[in-house]
Amino acid sequence: PTEVHAVAAALRTISIADLHARFDLSTLATADIYPASWEDAEEELEYIRPYYRELVNFFQRAAEADDAMLLYIN
Repeated sequence: PTEVHAVAAALRTISIADLHARFDLSTLATADIYPASWEDAEEELEYIRPYYRELVNFFQRAAEADDAMLLYIN
């Protein structure tokens, strides 16, 4: 739960505008971040925006409930 609280707090500081400002297709491509076919930053941001909001909300709810989380990224 301690880590969940820390991640939730960190995510709360990253707004959609911050995400937009940090989103760099060339950095993602260099780091081989899936998918490898990043093409249009605006289009990609539009796609990930609702998922990012849900991620923030998910961590917030888990932190409020003092739940632990298992995060698996493949």
